[in-house]
Amino acid sequence: MSNWPDKYVSLIAPKLEQLPKLLFYSNQTPYSEWIPEQVKPGLLIDIRGRVKDKASRQINFLDELKEEIAFHFNPRFNERCVARNSCLNDEWGEEEEEPRNVLPFQCGYPFQLLILVTHECYKVAVNGIHFIEFNHRFPYTKVKYLEIDGDVSVENIHYGKDPATLDASSSLLSKPYSIYNPELPFYHLIAEKIVPGFMIYINGAPIDDPCRITFNFKKMATEDSDIPFHFDIRFDEGSVVRNTLENYEWGVEERAIPSFPFSSAANFDLIFLVQNKKFMVVVDGKPYIEYTHRIALTDIAFFHIEGDLNVFSVSFCD
Repeated sequence: MSNWPDKYVSLIAPKLEQLPKLLFYSNQTPYSEWIPEQVKPGLLIDIRGRVKDKASRQINFLDELKEEIAFHFNPRFNERCVARNSCLNDEWGEEEEEPRNVLPFQCGYPFQLLILVTHECYKVAVNGIHFIEFNHRFPYTKVKYLEIDGDVSVENIHYGKDPATLDASSSLLSKPYSIYNPELPFYHLIAEKIVPGFMIYINGAPIDDPCRITFNFKKMATEDSDIPFHFDIRFDEGSVVRNTLENYEWGVEERAIPSFPFSSAANFDLIFLVQNKKFMVVVDGKPYIEYTHRIALTDIAFFHIEGDLNVFSVSFCD
């Protein structure tokens, strides 16, 4: 682990300074509120919540009288698609459903929905991954209300302007984002983001008398998925085991650690930084271990947390 302090300062510290500071609240649907910012290019709306049941749910952008639906975003679990449309003068327009059989929401799991207003369209990203664009059919300057309805729990809605995304060609993936107080087990889609330089920062605390805490970088959000990187904190052994599961077989465990820095009910900060040939792991601001890739980064699609802990925040930085 040569030159770790220098690597930590140059690679990790700047990312921590970029983490967003947002206001949070809980709100049950239906939700219908005046948009507090002027709707114009550069407005970024950050919606975070949790999907409940496999029922239809919808997000609508409406005019001042709530008579015109400028943008209708409708995830449909029974059809495995997200329909988009506008309803103007009491008539629905042509529905957009592509890509079909792609539904970026999971029942029972949290989500982050980013909607960016540009001159030409609404750009939408789900869980940090660019999803669709919807060209304006109604003047965005006349949009005044946001409505959310269906079997979804809204945890926060944040309005802001992101200078990095004012250009319509810019990506929604360039800014850090955080998920607060997620329920466990926690799965988060990180496909297309898991490249050298990508960082995950977890703040949490073990429960009283913990046994195991597990962090996995997985290929699929299933129990039998390949696990390119398994980081398993074992309080019953006083060890931290790292390994890879491929084709239902575990590889050789790595157990060497400089110390066991985790304690019952004591807060910790844990960082996973992706590098070309390895993961770098930092605990409470101190370099901890490295883990050489055994499976290609392209095989990683989900980040998974489970075990005896309370997670206060999980932050993702490109």
